[in-house]
Amino acid sequence: MATIPERITNFLKERENTPYCDDCIARRLGLERRQQAQQATSALGQTGKFLRSKGLCFDCGKDKMSIRFSK
Repeated sequence: MATIPERITNFLKERENTPYCDDCIARRLGLERRQQAQQATSALGQTGKFLRSKGLCFDCGKDKMSIRFSK
């Protein structure tokens, strides 16, 4: 079974350049807590393959911290 960071990575790669907030990622992946998504996206944002910044979430449309995969 894939880890939470692996699941989030795959989710974002399948939706390249589409930003999602932690709340929507957690909901879409059925995570128990938003903090699980937040911990993973914070780490992914440090890798250089993902852009984590304040902006509009594709899913909920709210202006908040979001992450997207960017080659």
